Amino acid sequence: MFIFALMLQRMKSIRAIVFLDGSVPKFLGVANPDTVRWALAQDQPWLEQAYLNAYASSILYVPGSFVVSNYGALDPQVAENIVRNFLQNVRANAPSGAVGGTVLPQETREWVVLGASTEYGTWLSGAELQKLVGDRFYKETIVASSDRKTEAKFLLQCTVQYVARVNSNGEFLSLVDRGAFVDELTSKLVSRLDLWRPAKGESA
Repeated sequence: MFIFALMLQRMKSIRAIVFLDGSVPKFLGVANPDTVRWALAQDQPWLEQAYLNAYASSILYVPGSFVVSNYGALDPQVAENIVRNFLQNVRANAPSGAVGGTVLPQETREWVVLGASTEYGTWLSGAELQKLVGDRFYKETIVASSDRKTEAKFLLQCTVQYVARVNSNGEFLSLVDRGAFVDELTSKLVSRLDLWRPAKGESA
């Protein structure tokens, strides 16, 4: 989750990550990629250290510029090398000790091996994730309706940037950018006001 949040934001400029829970994809919450990254980095500092080691080793001998956009996207080959080196840095024969220059934490954790590799990690339940992210884990929803005006009314009552659109069972359908919706609605209202001109003698 750490490298996913970090690299997709940098490469694809994603602005939100949606979390689902259960075999039926019910909405759990949404968070900014930066929020997820730094929450995990505080909880497990070795992840950030593994990333820094991977980043440094991946760009050390790269000629020319490897940053290819104004939002920090990397050359695809450089990005691939960073992810590969990061994964190598979180592989070990035991969760305690040094891994590729990265010191793994000594605290007691329920470490798991992912797949057939020697890559270690920890599982996060929905409750643990919410606790980790804290008040930056947003859970506002609107229930999908055949009446789009009803949806719009409830959307306007929300307070966060991204709102989940769910069905009556709480299953996730889509993510709505409330800020973009409000901007579009405001633009339409302004256009209508510009088109309306009071008749002679009519009060505006």
